[in-house]
Amino acid sequence: MADFTLYIGEKNYSSWSLRGWLPLAHSGADFIEVPLALDTPSFYTAFDGISSVKKVPLLVHHLDSGDVVVWDSLAIADYIARHYPDAGLWPRDVRAFACAKSITAEMHSGFTALRAACPMNIRGIFEPKKFGPETLSNFQRFDELVQDARARFGVSGDFMFGAEPTIADFFYAPIASRCETYHAPISDVTRAWVDAIFAHPLMVKWCENAAAETSVVVADEIDLTAKVLGQ
Repeated sequence: MADFTLYIGEKNYSSWSLRGWLPLAHSGADFIEVPLALDTPSFYTAFDGISSVKKVPLLVHHLDSGDVVVWDSLAIADYIARHYPDAGLWPRDVRAFACAKSITAEMHSGFTALRAACPMNIRGIFEPKKFGPETLSNFQRFDELVQDARARFGVSGDFMFGAEPTIADFFYAPIASRCETYHAPISDVTRAWVDAIFAHPLMVKWCENAAAETSVVVADEIDLTAKVLGQ
């Protein structure tokens, strides 16, 4: 048996699954993934006997003393970072670590307008639309965070904190996807970061798997006739 089992939703749509999968895959841990179809009866029954929290991602660590269940993407990322300290999932420099932790927490608890108006849809490349003020403000804040991290800590590489991606990069990867899908206005610095995220082998693998999926989550297929995304 693998050391870990990770329950995830469809790779085309499930942004939170991506945030859990990337740190786990980057760590080099031995794991299997269990894909679940979102918003279906079988999705909820899959967690019976495992966890009362019927959401993805959900991580099960198989130990000799019994399984450890970790839910919530940020908890999963921190749990993996603790067990694989040499994977570089958090920056070692104290100032970079503080910044990475803070912007990851901001992603975890914020950007609600952007997430609501622009659901992740890796297969979709929609016609440009006008963003509502709150959605646009979220994209602008994302752009500011990437530029600031790159300027202060990322000059030695292509990612926010240098040559290798961290949990902070992984947590903003779904926003990178939305920049592509919805043609978000971003700076050249952030565009280069988006390109680096999409060129990373783990993101390439995820996107290839997403492209091969055939399921459709109707709620995440936006009205293509809409002229304004969000308010």
